[in-house]
Amino acid sequence: MAHLKQRRSQNVSGDFYVDSSCIDCDTCRWMTPEVFHRASGQSVVH
Repeated sequence: MAHLKQRRSQNVSGDFYVDSSCIDCDTCRWMTPEVFHRASGQSVVH
């Protein structure tokens, strides 16, 4: 579960985001590449 206080600054504005606990497993980018991409070694919402 992502935590708002740990939200990565590279995310776009909105309700969905990736926080700093991302382990860069690539699952979210594999499942929904239109929503997620990689930035600075972790996923972000774009």
